[in-house]
Amino acid sequence: MIKKVIVDTSKAIIDFSNRWDTYLEICGTKEGILLRIKDNSVDFFDLHKTIKPPPNSDKFVKLFFMLKKHKWVSNEDVSTLLGYKQSQSTSRFLSDIEWIERSGKGIATKYKLLEEYE
Repeated sequence: MIKKVIVDTSKAIIDFSNRWDTYLEICGTKEGILLRIKDNSVDFFDLHKTIKPPPNSDKFVKLFFMLKKHKWVSNEDVSTLLGYKQSQSTSRFLSDIEWIERSGKGIATKYKLLEEYE
C-alpha cells in the first residue's frame, strides 16, 4: 500500500519505523518488507488484531538492512550474517525471496535489492 503513494518505499519504511518505533516494527517475508503495528498498539490504531510476523522475519530484516548498506552481497556474506554453517542453507533461504535480484551462478552468485527497494 505504501508503494502506491511514496516513490522510495524502503526509505519510507525505515523512516516510519524510526519515528513511530513505539507503535510500528519492520518485518520481513519472502514476498517483501513491511511495517507491522505492534500488538501493544492495537487500541491506539483502533484495530481488532494485527498480523503476526513469520518466525524468521528477523532474518529477512537483517538481510534487507545488509543489502541497503552494501549494493551486492555474496552467499558467504549472508551465511555469516544469519549464522548458517552450510551454503546450502543460505541458498535455500535466498532462493524464493521476491525482493532480491541474483547475478551469477554457484559460488560466484551475488544478491542485491530489487530497484524498488533500493
